[in-house]
Amino acid sequence: MTIFTVPIAGVSPDPEVYIDLAGARMYVAEMLDPKADVWLALTPNKQAQSLRSATRFLNRETWEGTATGFVGTNATTLAFPRSGLTREGVTVDATTVPFEVPEATCEIAVLIGTDPTIISKLDQGTNISSVGGGGGVNVSFFNPTSAANGTATRLPITVQRLIGRFLAVPSGTGDVLGQPGVATTEASRCRQYTVWRDD
Repeated sequence: MTIFTVPIAGVSPDPEVYIDLAGARMYVAEMLDPKADVWLALTPNKQAQSLRSATRFLNRETWEGTATGFVGTNATTLAFPRSGLTREGVTVDATTVPFEVPEATCEIAVLIGTDPTIISKLDQGTNISSVGGGGGVNVSFFNPTSAANGTATRLPITVQRLIGRFLAVPSGTGDVLGQPGVATTEASRCRQYTVWRDD
């Protein structure tokens, strides 16, 4: 497999990414999403920047297995390929990048293309139970979640579905849904629930 790079004005050498511009354009062109149209209208330099930003974002996640440092026989600084990964019980080839990773890169790049600050929004998790108005505003939570605490994913759901199987299980009281391990929440410790109505 090839190591992909993208040309970015003022950056030398061309940085490594999980998918080249041509492949990304083909993937995004198949999407029926206004965000995809925005990304396709970006300049090639902006598209390349979004792919590099998405690659960096993915490289900073904590993954199962161990980075091999090679794509085929070529050295790489990327987090993939990795040894020790499985997909539905089958060992993933440790000499190539799993197909889910370039697809996830494209999905994130499209989001970056419409909102470049998206990758800095670290803690989007929440479980809002109710929001009250009237005399005073209040919000109550049922089992609040936090990406920063490892109880919620910070990945968009499409990306989570693609690569969640390769993410390392966070340490703590519960695992993140869609990631390896047993998915639990604080509510799983409760044996009985009481229904409360405000009449």
